[in-house]
Amino acid sequence: MTTLYIVEALRYGDRELHSYVAGVFSTMELASKFVKIHDSYRGGKYDCTIQQVILDHIDQDELTYFTECCVE
Repeated sequence: MTTLYIVEALRYGDRELHSYVAGVFSTMELASKFVKIHDSYRGGKYDCTIQQVILDHIDQDELTYFTECCVE
């Protein structure tokens, strides 16, 4: 199981204004360090968030639903 940390930059903290994936990291430590760097680099216009995801993970409830209702 591989865990990834995705850093997303949100313009003024609002995804609806503008957002983008700023980086993907293998550790929370690297992602947190990058957040500080990127926030500073963008001059306060963007706030970064970190999302932890598991590579190639499919939620079991979603898979069961899909298998039961959508696969013929």
